[in-house]
Amino acid sequence: MKKLIQDLDATPTKKIYQSIIVDYDLNTAIAELIDNAIDAWTEQRGGPDLCISVEIDIDQQSILITDNAGGVAESDLKNLISPGRSSSDGSTEIIGIFGVGSKRAAVVLAQMISITTRHRRKGTFRLEYDEEWIKDSGNWNIPYYRVDEIPPSTTVVDLSKLRFKVDKERLEDLRSYLAATYNNVICSNSNISISLNEGTVVGESFDNWAYPPGCEPRRLTRRIRIKNSKSKIRSEITAGLICQKGHEHGVYIYCNNRMICRGLKSPQVGYRAGRTGHHVYKSLARIIVELYGPSCDMPWNSSKSGINFNSPVFEAVRDDILRVSEHYVKLSQRLFEDFEEKVLPYTDGNIKMVPLPQGEPIKPSKLPRIPKARKDYKERLLELNRSLVKNDRWVRGLTEAVIAEEMISRQSILRQRNRISLIILDSTLEIAFKDFLAWKIPQPLGDKKLADLFGGPRIDVHKEVRKNLPLDSGTWSQIEFFYKMRCDLVHKKVSAEISNEDIHDFREIVRTVFRRAFGMRFP
Repeated sequence: MKKLIQDLDATPTKKIYQSIIVDYDLNTAIAELIDNAIDAWTEQRGGPDLCISVEIDIDQQSILITDNAGGVAESDLKNLISPGRSSSDGSTEIIGIFGVGSKRAAVVLAQMISITTRHRRKGTFRLEYDEEWIKDSGNWNIPYYRVDEIPPSTTVVDLSKLRFKVDKERLEDLRSYLAATYNNVICSNSNISISLNEGTVVGESFDNWAYPPGCEPRRLTRRIRIKNSKSKIRSEITAGLICQKGHEHGVYIYCNNRMICRGLKSPQVGYRAGRTGHHVYKSLARIIVELYGPSCDMPWNSSKSGINFNSPVFEAVRDDILRVSEHYVKLSQRLFEDFEEKVLPYTDGNIKMVPLPQGEPIKPSKLPRIPKARKDYKERLLELNRSLVKNDRWVRGLTEAVIAEEMISRQSILRQRNRISLIILDSTLEIAFKDFLAWKIPQPLGDKKLADLFGGPRIDVHKEVRKNLPLDSGTWSQIEFFYKMRCDLVHKKVSAEISNEDIHDFREIVRTVFRRAFGMRFP
C-alpha cells in the first residue's frame, strides 16, 4: 500500500557554498571561469576569436575577468547563480558540465561579486550579490539590473573583498598553472588566447621527448565504447622517455584538451609499491593520456583537479595506462645509468603512431623492446675471460676467487668483511704464483720443487716469481706489505686495522699480477 502524505520541500540551503570553498583555491577558481568562457565560445561554433583577460590588482586586492565568448541571455541569467544549473547537457566535447563554474568565483574568491553580461548585441544586464546574500539561507531570489552597454558578446566578472591575499608569488603561480592547464587548448585552436595582467599566457607543454633508436615515443590511439552508453570516447596515450634527468615525470591526464592531472604517480596509473614507485631511476618515463568525448563522460572530479578513478571511462582505459606506465618505467630503469650516451643525444625524431583495435589488449610488440639489464660484475668478468678459461682451465679458480671476494666486499651485514677480503686476496695470490710457476714459465716447476718452495718462507716464492714476471719494485713492495698484514692478522694477538682503502689497493695489485701473469681481463 502507498499513501501520499505531502510533498517535501527539497530546496537546497546555501551551506552548499561552504563545501565549494573547501574544494577550490585561486588557481582552480579562476580556471572555472575560463572554462565557462571556452565552453560558451565552443558551443556557439563561430564568431570572433576568443579573448579571455584576467586582471588582478594586487594593491586593491580585486580581480576582473573579461571574455567575449558570446555573453549570457537574459533568460539564462539564473544559470550564473543557481548551483547545478547549466546551459549544456554534457553531450559535446566541452570542459564543463557541473553547472557551478561562476558560483565558485563568488564563494571561493570574493565576498562581493558583480557579473555584467551582454548576449551578442542584445541588452546588458548585471547581477550583484555579496556575503550577506550567501549567509541568508532562506532567500534564493537575487535582483538583476539593466545597465550601460558593454561590447557585444562580452561578460565581465568583477570580484572584490577577496577572501585571501594575492601577492606576486601567487600571481606567478597562477600564470604557471594556466600555462600548463590550457596548453593543449591554446595549441589546438589558434583562435583562443588567454592573458593575465596584460601578458599573454604562453602554454607549457610536456613533450620534451628523447628519441633513442628503437625506443622512440609511441602514441597509442583507440576508440572506446562504454557499456550501456551510446558515447564514443577517443583515447590517445603518448609515452616515452624525456631528455632531462630529474624533470617532472609520471602520468599527465587531459580531458578534452584541458589538463586535469600533472605528474601523477599513484597505484591507479601503474605506480605500485615494489613495481614502479618514485625512484630516481624511473624518472625518465612520462605518459600523457588524452581523452576526448562528451563532457558528461569525462573522468574528472567536480573541480577538475583530479580523476574519478571509478568513472566508466577511466575503467575502460585503465589497463592501457597500467601496461604503458609499467613498460616505460622499466625502460627508464634500464637506460638511466647510460643516459648521457643512450638517451640525451637523441633530441630529434618522430613519435611512432600505433592504432589499437577496439577491445584488444596492448601487445608487447606495440611497445619498444626493453634492453637487457646490464650484466653484473661476475657475468662480465667470466665473459671477458671465457677463452682464457677454456684454454687454461685452472684460471677458472682464480676468476671465481676474485668474484667471491668482490661479492663479500659488498655485504654490509658483514662488519669484518675486510678481514675476509684480505685472506681471500692473499691466498688467491699465493695460488696464482704456484700456477704461474707450474704452467707459464719457460721451464715449469714440477710437483716436488713446488712443494719445497711453497713449504718455505713466502719471500722465496716472491724471488722465484720475480725471475719471470716483470713487475716494478713498487708493486712487489705492496705485495710484501699486504702479505705481512695477512700474517699479523693470523698470528699476532693484536690484529692490524684493515681499511677499505687497503683492500681497494690490494685488489688492484692482485688484478695487476693476474693481467701480467695470465693475460686476464677485468671489467
